[in-house]
Parts: sequence; C-alpha cells; structure tokens
Amino acid sequence: GITSTALGAQLPAWSPNGYKIAYMGDGGIHVINSDGSGDRQLTNHVEDHKPLWSPRGDKILFVSRRDGNREVYVINEDGTGQQNLTLHSASDDSPAWSPDGLEIAFVSERDQEFNDDGSVKERRREAYVMDSDGSKSRRLTTDAYVFAVGWSPDASMIIYDERSPIYAGLYLISAFGGRSIPFVGGYSPAWSPEPLAVNK
Repeated sequence: GITSTALGAQLPAWSPNGYKIAYMGDGGIHVINSDGSGDRQLTNHVEDHKPLWSPRGDKILFVSRRDGNREVYVINEDGTGQQNLTLHSASDDSPAWSPDGLEIAFVSERDQEFNDDGSVKERRREAYVMDSDGSKSRRLTTDAYVFAVGWSPDASMIIYDERSPIYAGLYLISAFGGRSIPFVGGYSPAWSPEPLAVNK
C-alpha cells in the first residue's frame, strides 16, 4: 500500500485534481500524495473520520466525536483553520459539499420530539444545509430519518437516503426546502457529474 500507518488507512478520499488522498489514519485525518510520498497528519484525534475534499481542493470536511457527539468540522488542506461548523449539542454528520463549495448539506439529530419524562418520542435525523463557514443553517426535511445526502450538479436539488420504519429509499428535495419527492428505492446516493433530467 501507499501508507504505512500502524492502524491502517481507512475511508480514503481523492482530492479533486487527483494528486492527493485524505484518509483516516493513526489518530486523525492524514493527507498523502497519490504516489505515497509526503504523508502529513492534519488532525490529532482518533475520533476524526469521513474526510471529504472541497470542490476546489483547498479544504477538507470531516466528522468527529471529540466534543462528545458527532460534529462536522472543516480544516484547510495545509492543516490550518480547523473549525467546528455545526457546534450543536445534538449529533451532526454525513456532510456533503455543494458543487461550488459555497454550501454544505449535512444530517442532524437536533429536531427530536421528547416525551414528558425527557425520553425521545420519535428519533429524527433531518437534512440541513449551511453556508461553508457554518452560518445560516436551514432545515430541509420534516419528520424524517435521513442517513445520507448528496447534491445535484447544478446545486438546485438534494437527494437523500431515508431509512425510517415507514419510509425507505431515495428522495429528492429542493436545496431551498419544500416537498420531498419519492425517487427510487436504494441507499447511499451519489450524483453523476452530468446534469440529469430530474434537475429541471
């Protein structure tokens, strides 16, 4: 392999230009050249995982439990500017960059409904969108259990993976909110680079 970490490299992600790979390695997120040289450790928490390059290749999103629950973080490719983008007492995860890198879709458990005794009445995982600096977050779905999200190439639509006891499969929703549209059964969506007719 191109890496030599003791724990092994996991969840690798190619940079947009194909010259570098981000991965979960020994105690954090690493970046390595595609020829195996120049391995650099960007973060130093074993809870850091799921690295995802920005479309420009200058930033990397990742998810971490270092603050006690899952949060979405970003770090510059050179290891500077690390920031917790979601910073919420509820778990946030499964981030996805918009095609222009200006927004980030993610999944949050911040919209739970509670019983009088404080227990969770119905567990929810809703789809959200925020600006790439963590500001202006907005909820897209209602009464959902979302597992993962993805953007259409023109950034107008979000496709999400619903796995509630009632609904299961892929759904489409406008990136600005509104009604969800059942799309197809399946899991873990990823849009192709080519525009699709469904984006009209």
